[in-house]
Amino acid sequence: MMPPTNRLKMLAAGAFMIFAACHLTIANAADVYYSTEGTLNFEGEIRRGDAERVVVAALTAPTLIYEININSNGGDLAEAMRIVSLVKDAHWNIEVMGHGRVCVSACFFIFIAGERRSAGGTDGIAWPQEFWSIEPGVVGVHRPYLKDPLENPESPKNQEALMRKAREYLNEAGIAQYLVDEMMSRPSNDIYWLKKRDLEFVGTFSPGIEEALIANCGYKRSAQAVAERRNKETETQVNFCVAKFLGDRNFRIQKLYVAKLRSGWRPWKK
Repeated sequence: MMPPTNRLKMLAAGAFMIFAACHLTIANAADVYYSTEGTLNFEGEIRRGDAERVVVAALTAPTLIYEININSNGGDLAEAMRIVSLVKDAHWNIEVMGHGRVCVSACFFIFIAGERRSAGGTDGIAWPQEFWSIEPGVVGVHRPYLKDPLENPESPKNQEALMRKAREYLNEAGIAQYLVDEMMSRPSNDIYWLKKRDLEFVGTFSPGIEEALIANCGYKRSAQAVAERRNKETETQVNFCVAKFLGDRNFRIQKLYVAKLRSGWRPWKK
């Protein structure tokens, strides 16, 4: 079986321009900037050059970056996959946090690349205005769309190839099959908005990290912990262990990764 990194390259190389065909009020040009300590904000449509903008923002930030708060209606999937390679190599978290924030279409590929991913389901409660800054945003999916400006007669075949590669990436990321099927069966001018149940299946952590946290900290997903009525003291101890485990591990990784990026190395130029 082909290694995941090679499949990411194939997906990036094979996609010309993939756009989210949904009508959301987000600025066209992506804006990447340092927000709060350790956090980059990514706002807008994903376009060519955005991965390098993320690198520049990370290298010029006053502190190490450990997460990206994203608000995007999707865009160029090839560029999204370059951002995916950054997120995975740097072990960054991805969150969709703040009133009205969304992560749709190509953005979903970035969302699931996060070591820790945070968003809200569309069946959540409405938050009072004073809490809008910490209100979880929502995530939506539909099938990737290959826009071929030359109207190449091979476009239908290329579209099918793109969808196969996208499906492989989603399967390797451990995304539940029903959600992959929902995404691929949803036309590009429609959106399936993830509910709390869907996000529970996606998981807060990537599969490898989740298993490490289970082994080292006794971590359990929120719904499981609630169902088992785990007491507050135990939950506090687990949360402390999770924070320490990831903090100790990722500080070293991220520091070395920044040094590699500063040297001019980029994961999509391997």
